[in-house]
Amino acid sequence: MFRQQELVCLDEDAFDGLTTGKGHTWVAVISVYEQRVGLKDVNSFFGNLRNGEKYEGIWGCLNDDNSAWYGARNGITFGRFDANNPQAIGPKLESGRFHMLAGRMEAGTKTVKLEFFVDGKVPVAKVDFPVNPAANPSRMAVGQERDAIQHPGVESFDGEIARLLIWERPLGDDEFAKLLGDLSAAYQLK
Repeated sequence: MFRQQELVCLDEDAFDGLTTGKGHTWVAVISVYEQRVGLKDVNSFFGNLRNGEKYEGIWGCLNDDNSAWYGARNGITFGRFDANNPQAIGPKLESGRFHMLAGRMEAGTKTVKLEFFVDGKVPVAKVDFPVNPAANPSRMAVGQERDAIQHPGVESFDGEIARLLIWERPLGDDEFAKLLGDLSAAYQLK
């Protein structure tokens, strides 16, 4: 259960490959509460927590109304959503039940696809992401986007995380579909 709390991987470079060419897959089983408004529409259930420069990395987030989104930033430009910082937007999540969210990024060092899945095996959104192999994502945090010491509760997620899995590669279609089916059955998801 998260209410303005976080878990942080203190290895600065452990997750750099997720956005610098290796690609990735992540899956989260979450239940949402009403979000507290801190930084508008940034309620991160996981993401890189860099507190400066151009905020390279990936994020799984909710808007203030609990609509889900997944994004990546490559460090080429600074911005809350432009061609270098795309946002894949999903539906509003219903409170009081668990949802399965997943993101998958193709491997490659040019422009690749990000796919965002919510409660199913078909992507609800796809966006292009121009990979920057020189990007330098920061530590990974679960429960909040930024370091709680410098930004206490401002970009935090209010809800429960039953499972969060991250691979430093895009899972193949068959492996991905099997994983989503297994998790859906295990958590009795709709």
